[in-house]
Amino acid sequence: MPEQYEWGLTTGGRSNLLPHSHVYRRVVTLQAGTTYHFQTRNLGSGWFGRPDPVMYLVRGNDIVAFNDDYTGLASEIIYTPTATDSFRVVIRAYATATPGYCDVYQGVGGAAPLLLDSGVMFGGTYVRVRWKADEWFETGIGKLSFSAGLGGPAGGEDPYLFLIYPEHAVGSKLYWDDDSAGNLQSKIVPPNGGTGTIILGSYGRYTGGECVLGLVGQSYKAPWMSPAPWASVAEPVTYTPTVQRYMKALERKKSALDELSPAERDQEVLELQRSTLPEEEMRLQVPRLPAVSTELVRRQEDFEERYRQLEKDLAQMSYDERAAKLAHVKREAMGREYSEPEGRRSEDEFEGAKRA
Repeated sequence: MPEQYEWGLTTGGRSNLLPHSHVYRRVVTLQAGTTYHFQTRNLGSGWFGRPDPVMYLVRGNDIVAFNDDYTGLASEIIYTPTATDSFRVVIRAYATATPGYCDVYQGVGGAAPLLLDSGVMFGGTYVRVRWKADEWFETGIGKLSFSAGLGGPAGGEDPYLFLIYPEHAVGSKLYWDDDSAGNLQSKIVPPNGGTGTIILGSYGRYTGGECVLGLVGQSYKAPWMSPAPWASVAEPVTYTPTVQRYMKALERKKSALDELSPAERDQEVLELQRSTLPEEEMRLQVPRLPAVSTELVRRQEDFEERYRQLEKDLAQMSYDERAAKLAHVKREAMGREYSEPEGRRSEDEFEGAKRA
């Protein structure tokens, strides 16, 4: 099975728990008429394939800019807003098996980009989904994973849910939720039926783990991507009193944490874990890391080689032409089974750019 976890909507047991890892997000205020340049630089090694970030810029729930590859596997967005407003920068991994770390830079008004956040983690698990009106997506308690201060990538079971509808492109919608299902669990109610992508992230880089993900109907039981949050499972999770105190403390701190930068928020969560949880308890919860296939790595290397061959030509292209060209090359190199779940828009844009 490819590393992007293309799960069917079927019932299942313990094996249907989905990993959730951090998807970077930061709120920025952008001024109308000013050009902004966001970059990912200094990509750090992931745990599986080569680190491969994908970047979105979102106003409200509207994706106003999107980029996968611009300099090799690194993403860049150049955007001029028409209105002054708050926007979200969101960075996730191209596939579940290609997380990593990067530095995020921001340039303003044509000036050289400056460091915005350093060493941020980007990850996430994505699932292709189809739903009807009056159905919603909901996470449920799965397996707690801790590695605070122990060198690993996971933390304390706090999923953060994203829904992209209908595709990963400018003009699509991006919805998100943190705790609407209660007990640090997330819930998204789409405004209508459709098809799209769920990105299963975590609140911070130290709050990863595994959880169930359900498609829930109001008048009947819809199929499950994993067991329903209230279903009986073979290995029920029982949190110790110490872990329960930590989760309640984290829930109480959320409103204050949301006002911090990503780095400050992660540090606060890490300090809360270290002050609340004994190290021996964290060591009992080791996050499960899926293996990466050599085929995925081979295809990533193929893309990077094609990028090197095209580098001189790419330097002569406009931002939009370059992004469309690389999206086309990425699909050819990775193949649809290793590609992100989007439609044909990027290829259509590339064909349009060639004709122009």
